[in-house]
Amino acid sequence: MSDAVLEVAEVETCYGLSQVLFGMSLRIAPGEMVTLMGRNGMGKTTFLRAVMGHIVVSAGRIALAGRDLVGLRPFEISNLGVGYVPQGREIFPRLTVAEWSSSRWLWKPLTFGCFWKHKPPRPKRPGLPGNSLF
Repeated sequence: MSDAVLEVAEVETCYGLSQVLFGMSLRIAPGEMVTLMGRNGMGKTTFLRAVMGHIVVSAGRIALAGRDLVGLRPFEISNLGVGYVPQGREIFPRLTVAEWSSSRWLWKPLTFGCFWKHKPPRPKRPGLPGNSLF
């Protein structure tokens, strides 16, 4: 059994007949912060949607602290402490930057010991609307 918090091994996904991910693998150790980068259309969002259970994984394994996530529904994965916030400016328009960055519910993975070792630095302009962060 791996000591990884999140382990993705040889994951493949498709949209209809079009394969999007071809053997994607990733391992995140406790306390580690990882950035997923790539050009438009390279599969970053598809990868995150696969981890969250929003799309079907046709091959491979996704495990959170050793527990298999493939086949779980998105709300079940979320209840395990995994979160996904799609890009866009409309996510938290009624929260200020200070409220957004200090909200405990946004940092549930911190208590689970997942992806973040530390909270981000305090915002420089805490009175701005939360959607100005993006």
